[in-house]
Amino acid sequence: ITSVLGSTQAAITLSMVTLTASDTLTYKPLGNQKLFIYNPTASPVVVTIDGNGGTTLPVTGIGGTIDVSAGKAITVPANDGVYVVLKVIDAYLKGTVAVTGGTGLKAKIVEG
Repeated sequence: ITSVLGSTQAAITLSMVTLTASDTLTYKPLGNQKLFIYNPTASPVVVTIDGNGGTTLPVTGIGGTIDVSAGKAITVPANDGVYVVLKVIDAYLKGTVAVTGGTGLKAKIVEG
């Protein structure tokens, strides 16, 4: 999934790419990336964002860990879109990051 720099312009053209069954994105932990996904179909679609390096992480206050190895499932409503602030889900973005299940959806990353 390609990205575009958005912090220096009042309006940008997203020129979204069409997703396949499995796509990859490059996550920049120090950046301010937002992933836009649009669903032009008549049914909701669940996409999964999953880095191959995500396993478990400790959570203070529960005395254990949470498993993030299956990735973050995000439902994209029919004829609508979602906006994902990637740094908010960075536990799922370790290693090579795949976006799966999004065949036919449109996506773009905006940086800045």
